[in-house]
Formats: sequence, C-alpha cells, structure tokens
Amino acid sequence: MSRPSPSLTLLTVLLFCSVPAFAQTVYDWSLPGATGDVDPSSAAHAFSGPGLTFASGVTGTIKVRYGIQNIYDADVTPSWQYLILSRTNNSALGSVTARLMRVSHCSGDEEQMCSTGGSGAVSGCSHCLFNPGELDFSDNSYYIEVTLTRSSTSATPVVNTVALGN
Repeated sequence: MSRPSPSLTLLTVLLFCSVPAFAQTVYDWSLPGATGDVDPSSAAHAFSGPGLTFASGVTGTIKVRYGIQNIYDADVTPSWQYLILSRTNNSALGSVTARLMRVSHCSGDEEQMCSTGGSGAVSGCSHCLFNPGELDFSDNSYYIEVTLTRSSTSATPVVNTVALGN
C-alpha cells in the first residue's frame, strides 16, 4: 500500500485549516422551521416542506419561537457557541432574522444572546457566535425567536431550520 506524499498530506491539512470555523460546525441541536410555535398575533402562515413562510397573498410579520432542550442530561452547560439560521428569500422586500434568548428561571428576565439573518436575496445559512458554555440550563431556559417580514407578496422569506452547534 502506498503512503501519501508529505506534500499531499501538508496540502490536505492546510486546506482543512483554511476552512472557516463556522463551516466546521457540528449541529448538536436543530429543528425544522415548520415545527416552531407561531405567535397568535402573527400574519397568516403556511408550510413549505420543512419550512415556514407566509400564506398566499399576505404581508406583515410572523414571529415563531423554538424552545431549546438540553440534549446532554448530565451536562447543564453544553459547549454550543453558534446559533445557525437556514433561510431562503428572494427579495429585499422580505427578511428572516433569528435571536437566541435566555430566560432566567427565577425572575423571568429575558436577554438576547446573539442574532443573525436579515433581508435580501439569500439562500443558505447565517450564524452568530456566543461564548462556549454560556448556556446554563441549571439557571435559565432558552428559545430562538425567528421573525419573518414582507412588505410585498412578491417576497418569499422562509425559515428552513434553526440549530445550535459548536
């Protein structure tokens, strides 16, 4: 069996190291966009496969929340450090944004940890970074709030998935 040349091995290592850290993210927790809890005051919504979007002919704002569960029973401070939003949109007349929110168990106080997304024609993932170990399920609960807006029915903003990872 032949061994790879040292230059090929070095090239492989350099290529891996040149990939941005976000591209190497492990998605430990995720939910499809269609599984969130839609705020009752939101505009009419529809489902597009796993995604959530506006009902036909409707403009306005949709707010949807995704409760985060700790998947590590023994570890109340998972090492997650990225909020990842998968979205599609075809126009600057629509937007999709996500905020990671912390809620104190005792006081009920809410705090935004990070946010990502925006308007414009996009398809794919955006992310925001928070400190690893900053989530502490012993003292707090967490949720992701996604806001979809559109001022014209020609815009088609869709939340595909939300995720946390490291």
